[in-house]
Amino acid sequence: MKDNSRRWSLTKFATTVTCSIFLLSGCSGTTGGENGSGETINVNLAAGSWTNTVKELLPEFERQTGVKVELNVLGLDQLDSQYQVKLNAQSRDVDVMVYRPSQSNMLFADNGWLEDLTDRVETDAAWDWDDFTESSRSATTVDGTVFGIPLMTERAIVFYNKELFAAKGVHVPTSMDELSAAAKKLTNPETGTYGMVMRGKANAAVTSFSSFLYSFGGDWTTNDGGSALDTPAAVDAYQYYGDLVRNYGPPGATSLEGAEARGIFQQGKAAMYIDADSGAGLLEDETQSSVAGKVGYAPFPAGPAGSHPYDVTSWATGISKFSEHKDAAWQFIEWASSSAVLNAAMSEQSSPSPRQSSWADPAVTASFPNDLVDIFNEYSTSAVGHDRPQVIQVNKARDIVGAPITAAIEDGDVAAVSKQASSKFSEFLKTDK
Repeated sequence: MKDNSRRWSLTKFATTVTCSIFLLSGCSGTTGGENGSGETINVNLAAGSWTNTVKELLPEFERQTGVKVELNVLGLDQLDSQYQVKLNAQSRDVDVMVYRPSQSNMLFADNGWLEDLTDRVETDAAWDWDDFTESSRSATTVDGTVFGIPLMTERAIVFYNKELFAAKGVHVPTSMDELSAAAKKLTNPETGTYGMVMRGKANAAVTSFSSFLYSFGGDWTTNDGGSALDTPAAVDAYQYYGDLVRNYGPPGATSLEGAEARGIFQQGKAAMYIDADSGAGLLEDETQSSVAGKVGYAPFPAGPAGSHPYDVTSWATGISKFSEHKDAAWQFIEWASSSAVLNAAMSEQSSPSPRQSSWADPAVTASFPNDLVDIFNEYSTSAVGHDRPQVIQVNKARDIVGAPITAAIEDGDVAAVSKQASSKFSEFLKTDK
């Protein structure tokens, strides 16, 4: 990443947090250590960059507000499992919930597990709900009701190995035709170097495939809520994705999830890797990546319908419907999603903020390559706010819509498998209640 001499220190951000959020805190509860609420709230969150920042700055929040925060940091599977158990039981020992809106927002809202935050976000002018990107706000909203606050975003981009591109005299592709041509020229099985690596395991590959689907003019469902998996645009997108991965990617692609695909690029074995920009920090980490300092960043190439990559909210936070400390929970969320805290997470931890003001501040983006900042601005009008079907039973849907991806990679009859998947998906949509 960039020279970190321009980074703001966490100490400076801690001061900014104190000055900015607590001077404007009259809208959300009492402040001041001895005069605070004295309540204890339980916060469930996932290990990650934003969490690291919150842990660092939390003592100041507790001192200023008098609210005691018990952090429960869990792995992804543990987090999902705990929500299923505790929220089904209407447990009162979860107050603040950090969750994945693409995966869980509709499920949690449908089950009545999340508190309605609409009035809070619309009346908290100083905190500024409008500063969050439109796509991130829509990701945590169901039928006009706000159930969560975005914490972190990610977009599909092209990572490329600048040394391999220069050695072959290849230009950065801007269209699907150019993408295939570049991948072909950069593939050399004899040296174990491939032009492209992407997710290939059906369920996991749905995320990376989605940008191809949208850029070919397709989507998962039609305007009237039916399946769109066997439309010409979807079939063409499935075929293109499969051809690209099969012809110019490493063998065994149908077993690759995100981490495995990224590892191949980190080892210098692939010239291009298309996935979420949130992985940039791992690619630039010299302790685990042989391509650190050699990575280029490019926008998603245009398909027949233009360039329409996903731009999603990967993590959000909400209040449990069963919490007995909703005001204190909102006070924590207001602080944790403030521009000061999100700026700190972005500057110090490379956690992409959902706030537009974060990306407009050179001091905050100093740790990001300029190309990534430019891509964020470019995507503001062209990106799609979901990277999987927008349904309640997301994993079941991913298994269904991912089947044609496997067929395409294995050089099967894509049209026939897409038709079968579409029929199955249609039945699924009727029962996804």
